[in-house]
Amino acid sequence: MKKQKEISGLDIKFLVNELNFLVDSRIEKIYQDIHQGERNIRIRLYSRGFGEFELYASAGRFHLTNYRRVSETPSNFAMFLRKRLKNKRIKKITQHALDRIIELETDEYKLILELFHKGNFILTDSNYSIIMPFEIQRWSERTIAPKEKYAFPKTNSFLDDFREFKRSVYASPREIVGLLAQMGFGGKYAEEILLSCEVDKNKIAQSLSQEETKKVFESIKELMQKKLEPKIVLMDGKIIDAIPFDIKVYKNFEKKEMKSFNEAVDIFFSENEIREAELIKKTEINSTQEKKERIVKQQADAIKKWEEKEKEAKEKADIIYKNYGLVESILETLSKARETLSWDEIKKRVEKEDSPEANAIKEIREHDGIVVLELGGKNIEIDMRKSVEENAAELYEKAKKMKSKREKAKKIMEKTKEIKIEEKKLLVPKIIEKRKRKKWYEKYRYFWTSDGFLVVAGKDADTNEMLIKKNTKPEDIVLHAEIHGAPFTVNVDVYWIKPEQVKKVPGLPKGSFQIQGERNYLKKTQLRLAIGVEPEKKLLMIAPVQAVNEKCKYFLTLKPGETPAKELAEKIKERLVAKAISEEEKEAIKKIPLDIIQNSIPSGKGSLVE
Repeated sequence: MKKQKEISGLDIKFLVNELNFLVDSRIEKIYQDIHQGERNIRIRLYSRGFGEFELYASAGRFHLTNYRRVSETPSNFAMFLRKRLKNKRIKKITQHALDRIIELETDEYKLILELFHKGNFILTDSNYSIIMPFEIQRWSERTIAPKEKYAFPKTNSFLDDFREFKRSVYASPREIVGLLAQMGFGGKYAEEILLSCEVDKNKIAQSLSQEETKKVFESIKELMQKKLEPKIVLMDGKIIDAIPFDIKVYKNFEKKEMKSFNEAVDIFFSENEIREAELIKKTEINSTQEKKERIVKQQADAIKKWEEKEKEAKEKADIIYKNYGLVESILETLSKARETLSWDEIKKRVEKEDSPEANAIKEIREHDGIVVLELGGKNIEIDMRKSVEENAAELYEKAKKMKSKREKAKKIMEKTKEIKIEEKKLLVPKIIEKRKRKKWYEKYRYFWTSDGFLVVAGKDADTNEMLIKKNTKPEDIVLHAEIHGAPFTVNVDVYWIKPEQVKKVPGLPKGSFQIQGERNYLKKTQLRLAIGVEPEKKLLMIAPVQAVNEKCKYFLTLKPGETPAKELAEKIKERLVAKAISEEEKEAIKKIPLDIIQNSIPSGKGSLVE
């Protein structure tokens, strides 16, 4: 079974149905990565009450993603979209027919995601007039270009009308499984439909009987109304697909249940993307390492070669000087003989003579001006046009050149050995971590009480204002302290009131409110907070002493005071490290950024309870 490579129109139907909660969400940022031939678009959204989300779309792929990707410089198209769509609210997320086309609609614009073929992303106005596409495309039946009217491609999906469906079936010379795949079901759902109604998938569509056509149509309806029970499909421990519910094609496969179909599709694509990135990275590393080793070997071979040639040239020069008289005699004799004899006559005399000079001559290459002499057990080429000194000097010079080449090769080899192969420099998709989805209360100070109540407090004037105006519900309790700078807090402090008693009146600065009506005082309440750590869970918590004591291994108690937050944070960290027993715990606490502790201190100042 091959790994599924792209989602179908039916997958998109189920995915889009899960995204209704994103209606009225705000577009925060748009990213685009183009690498290894793939083009994608990622849209960061913020939904009130749900938090931050990111939509991922590319050819054959669409889903929410919990995996954070590090982007390089935004593309021009991404910047263009940001300029027009940032802070716009999504009014609709719809799919065109059962096609792989999705519309994200705001009051002024439509962003159309075409997820077939190479993929394309088109920004239009509310009347489908194209403002800018990612790629200009032209076909005989439609044009994707600025100022053109956007036209949807001709659809093959006729799933609400049996007569239209039947007309498509009887007009098709294709196998029925291929026709259904083309209608937006893709291969696996096309097979599922035909397995469910027991129609041969290889049967030619136009040869189906009326009864068979009806059975296929009913099977389609049944599949599309199935309850979602999303799963990922595994084979040999590897994820090979994501499915919205059990299908017969994967009857005997290992499966794992997921919370949503978007999560299943995200895990399938993102984990496989990571695996492929790791494979690319490994290939790149191996290739770089092999190249490094090849260069080192080449230079080592070169060093050996130049060393041998250097040694040989020097030895020959030394031999010439050791046999100076013989070499000089041979050169003079040949020069004198040449005055009256031809080279053929000279060679014959050399062969017949039995003298040290004649015995040393092994070859005469008159056309090159070379005589080869056997000296000291080596055959040495001597230039007959040069003196003994010049021949020896030439060899010494050659030895020096060989030494220079050897030293150069050695430097290259040493430099190559020092090269470190850094993984982060390799060109691979930059997926770095699974992203934790932020909850609405994470922008404030917050904790959970030992009874399971959520307590949320403002950090400053801005968050005080936001907390009261946007996040306080009628059933909440608002608490406050009668000290300057105390944050408004849901569920904790010195007196409590109901949200309707907190009024914004003209003239009050940001973050300040007027309290109207009766205040319910909690008498003799000490203002105390604890800041604690649980090193094994990498947990840093600031909350009432009892709550921190129950959840943290080490903690300190804070009270109102005048020590600046930075100075106090340094003391807190130093004392928490001192409290830790093991070296591992000490190191874990040391790694907590100081600014996180500093930002946790209410009102920017305080003191430790000794």
